[in-house]
Order: sequence, then C-alpha cells, then structure tokens
Amino acid sequence: MKKKIVSIILVLTMILSLAACGSKEKKEDTKETGESSGKSKKIAYCINSSTDTFEVYVYEGAKKYCEEKGIELVLVDGEDDTATQLSKMDSICESGVDGVILVPVDTNGDGSEYRKIADEYEVPLVSAVRQCQSAWVMVSTDSSEAGKMQGEYIVENYGEKLDVALLVGILGSEDMTKRTESLKEVLSKYPDINIMFEDCANWNRDEGMAIAENWIQSKKNIDVVVANNDEMAIGAGLALEASDMLEDVAVIGIDAQENGLAAMEDGILTASVFQPAGEQGKTAVETVLDCIDGKYTGEKTEWVQINFEMVTQDNFKEYMQ
Repeated sequence: MKKKIVSIILVLTMILSLAACGSKEKKEDTKETGESSGKSKKIAYCINSSTDTFEVYVYEGAKKYCEEKGIELVLVDGEDDTATQLSKMDSICESGVDGVILVPVDTNGDGSEYRKIADEYEVPLVSAVRQCQSAWVMVSTDSSEAGKMQGEYIVENYGEKLDVALLVGILGSEDMTKRTESLKEVLSKYPDINIMFEDCANWNRDEGMAIAENWIQSKKNIDVVVANNDEMAIGAGLALEASDMLEDVAVIGIDAQENGLAAMEDGILTASVFQPAGEQGKTAVETVLDCIDGKYTGEKTEWVQINFEMVTQDNFKEYMQ
C-alpha cells in the first residue's frame, strides 16, 4: 500500500512538472510571436469628454481596432473635469487594466498627476491627441503645424491684403494655443492682413454661430473666417449662409472628419486641415501594446507623431471615401 501511494505521488509530480514546462514554453512562444500584444488585454480609454466630437472620432478608431484584435477597451469619461478624470482613472486602474490611453482634460501642466496613478498600478500610460508630457508615449499631431498650414493656405489663395475673423478653442488648451500662435505667425508677415475679430467659441458649433452673428451685425468687412476646429467654423459658416454672405467669405477649419467633410460638400466650409482621427486612436492602442511588450519603458517620454494634410474643395471627396 505504501509503495502504491509513493507511485501515485511520483506520477502526479511528473504530470505537474510537464504541465509547468508546457505552460512556460507556451508563454515564451507567445512572447516571441508578439501575441501577448493582443488577445486577453484590457485597456482603459480615459477620454476628456464624451461630448467632444473629434475625440469621439479618435476613440471610435481605437475601438474598431480593439474589436478586430479581441482587445477589451473600456471607455472612461472625464466629463471635462480634471478631478473627475483622475478619480475615474484611479478606479479603473484599481479594477485591473493592462494599460491606459489618456486624453487629458487639462494640458497646462506636465501631467505628473496622471503618471502617478499609472505608476502606482504599474501600467503604461499613453496620451492620445492631447499631449501629456509625463506619459510613456504621446501619440499626436503637432498642433503648430495645423495653424501654419491654415495661414499659408489663406495667403496663397486669397492674397496679402485681407480682413480675417478668428475663432479659437478653449483658452489655454494646448491645441488652441499652438494653432493660434502658428497661424498668427504666418499672417503677421503681411502688414495688410488684419485680424478684425478674435473670439473664443470653446470648440463649439453653436457658440461659433452666435459669435459670427455678432460679427455680421457689426457691419465690418470679413474676407476669411478661420477657426481652430471645424465645429466652430461650421457654426460661423451657417451664420454667414443665413445672411447671404457665404459666397463672399472663405471659411477654414481643422479636423476634416465626417461633419467637416459634409459641410465642405454643402459649401459651408471652404477648406480644412485633416487630422487623422481613426489613425490616432488605432496608433494609441498599438503603442500601449508596444509598451506592454517592452518597446517603450517609460523612462523618458517618447512622441509618435501623426501628420496633418490640407483638404480643399478640389480633393475633399477623396477623404469622404
């Protein structure tokens, strides 16, 4: 009987040993093939606000990619409040995630408060669209380039003697600041280009429309309306259309997503700077997976840059496809 028990123990030990070896080999094989970057992963997508039209486009790009790869993507809405976003990020990390994609509500600081949470739970932090200087990696365009492209387009197509009206996004935000500064830098080279109006419409179509209505009532001349994004530009374009002024005023935005392209087709927008939304979302997910696989370590912040493209009445249909 004693010999029988010993034999059973030996057999069980061998089975467990073989199972462990098989598990180890499978894990090593998975690492070598890069399969660890996909299936069974859970990523938190901490958006600044689910009411931000462009940011939702970016999220949809990330979501589509995750669905294709079998990755669980959890949307966490910051509700345009930094304290809320930090609290929700902490909660989702505590529940267990493999990585975090962040669209920070506030970009004025270095984002160290976000990094502190990520480090506490030992997960990589990747920022999307809006830069977070403390993230492992930032996936974004260079906002300065968009404003520069707008300015150059205005001069090339409408000359060096113009009256311009400008709509800017949320004051102090990274995109608003960089796009506005680079646009003004280009226009400042031409003494006969005057910025007649400059107002904040907070990225919002309705606010853009209301502000443009006030411009129109002032009876001052406007040759070009330029905005930090399409939503504000569309609002201004609709106000101009209602006053039968749209044929005489160019309206230029940034983003060139579905809403902007539809407005170009309807003649509300003259031109826009294309910011690849879906590509940024997809790239953000890929970058988180690269962090998990060790390509990025978080020791220094890296930047994966996405390029802008100019969209006009001549080529907008290509982007609609």
